[in-house]
Amino acid sequence: MTKISFELFGLQLLEPLGFALNWVFALQAWYYFKRLKHWNNSAFAVNWRWFFFFFGFSGFFGGLSHLLYNYTGLMGKIPGWSSAILSITLLELAMNSMAEGKLKKSLDILVYVKLGITAFVMIVFFNFNMVIIHTAAGMVLWILVPGFYYLSKGQSMLNSFMWGIFFMALTLPFRIFKIDLHLWFNRDDAAHIFMLITVYLFFTGVKKREISAAKNTLHSK
Repeated sequence: MTKISFELFGLQLLEPLGFALNWVFALQAWYYFKRLKHWNNSAFAVNWRWFFFFFGFSGFFGGLSHLLYNYTGLMGKIPGWSSAILSITLLELAMNSMAEGKLKKSLDILVYVKLGITAFVMIVFFNFNMVIIHTAAGMVLWILVPGFYYLSKGQSMLNSFMWGIFFMALTLPFRIFKIDLHLWFNRDDAAHIFMLITVYLFFTGVKKREISAAKNTLHSK
């Protein structure tokens, strides 16, 4: 895949659009992190809030790794990869908070085991594919599968999460088939656009569920 190269301040830089889009969704995620500060302190909201915090850092460092790749190489991707892994772990813990008792404890243990295995493989084998697997497993097993269950129980506010997964899945054809629409809009840029939509839908889902939970609390009093 040909990468856009340009010079600025004597530096040979790469992928200006990839850099810009990463920083846009970093700012988007941090904005949602700030918005959720004003919500209640449920485990669901708190973990989602920190998901947006670390997801923002994955975009921030991801943008720099695109821009400065000539100088940092793959090593420059480690901060972004690490932030992405932590953000998905927090997403999983947020969804676990909807379960109760032994099921929740078992799911939490599974999350930490998955995190440990992912970190080990990434550090020892320096393999980005493990980060992708970690993310995909988190989205499918912690959002898509329980999402169908909770929707069957009438929790329609989770529709936003399901749509988020749908838009994230749209990145796959671009990556699998190596589709680059234009030199200035490659497969990574397409993935970033879909991620912007996904993050918005995740925030909408969190907001809807917290509003619903607040209404249920008022009605029970």
